[in-house]
Amino acid sequence: NYTINHVSRLTKWLRTEIAPDKASVRHAVNKIGEDIFELLLEAKKAFYESMPYLSVKADAYGIDETEKTDKLKTLADVKVLYESVIENRDCVSLKQLAVGGNDIIKAGLAKGQGIGELLEYLLDIVLDDPTENERENLLRRAKEYKEV
Repeated sequence: NYTINHVSRLTKWLRTEIAPDKASVRHAVNKIGEDIFELLLEAKKAFYESMPYLSVKADAYGIDETEKTDKLKTLADVKVLYESVIENRDCVSLKQLAVGGNDIIKAGLAKGQGIGELLEYLLDIVLDDPTENERENLLRRAKEYKEV
């Protein structure tokens, strides 16, 4: 089951493009999963390196040399950004968020399914800017969100 799960997830995300900026990398790690992200980068590298060069514009069977070089460069940039995200311990999941469901309930901001919706909203903010991941700041943001 473990192997099937990992291979299925890697296959699903193999052709997904990841923009070479920190916010995009954090969002990708969140969506793809911390447990396979680095492995996905290695699989993407092997995938691109194994593609044949075509002398004409790329089609379903391969990519041209320039596109291949560009994809490998972008992938290398993404890997450096990913390593920085990990080194900085940037928040990439709900479990790393400075607030949790109990904080939302205690503040009287949401109940039931509304808790998850509010936490996802806050996570999205933090994925864009990790400096936002402070308890008081997130509770303030949550109150502002509920007022809209």
